[in-house]
Amino acid sequence: MTLPADSGAKAAMPGAADQPVATLPLVWLNQTATRYTDTRGHLDVLYEHGDVVLKRSFSRAGVFRGMHWQRPPHAQSKLIRVVSGRILDFVVDPQSEARQLFHRELGPDDGWVLVAAELAHGFYAMQDTEFEYLCHGAYAESAEHCYSILHHLAEHHGIHGATVSAKDAAAAPLAVTAAPQCR
Repeated sequence: MTLPADSGAKAAMPGAADQPVATLPLVWLNQTATRYTDTRGHLDVLYEHGDVVLKRSFSRAGVFRGMHWQRPPHAQSKLIRVVSGRILDFVVDPQSEARQLFHRELGPDDGWVLVAAELAHGFYAMQDTEFEYLCHGAYAESAEHCYSILHHLAEHHGIHGATVSAKDAAAAPLAVTAAPQCR
């Protein structure tokens, strides 16, 4: 609902008594989510328009998703958050010589985290977990690169036998250097 431009309505902000209220059109987005399901859980593409993609995934405890990265010009930055559950979140710059693998435990109280487009990202579900991604840049399979850090999970985090997709299981191992835990 909008107020007519000539309604004379005023903004209810201090110091703005003489400013008219801006009118906003009512917008209804009616897009049905696309769901991809496998043994790890599921991924829902909730909204996709141009370079904006909203996704939500459910991962069972013990699932590792990643490490994924898209090369320019299809690079994809992500705002991520845990809706429920707990994860061990990982990022690495696959193009750097040092290849430091950063990690942080995340839960619902940790808010949104920005994963820059130049970083490969992945997470290990410590519990059954719902996870949201707000992506800038569409998914481009031809530009995607997958890396395995399963050897690192076992050696540095005591995680053995993580459930992974066939694509992630076939990914080339990425030699990484352990970095301090992020805060």
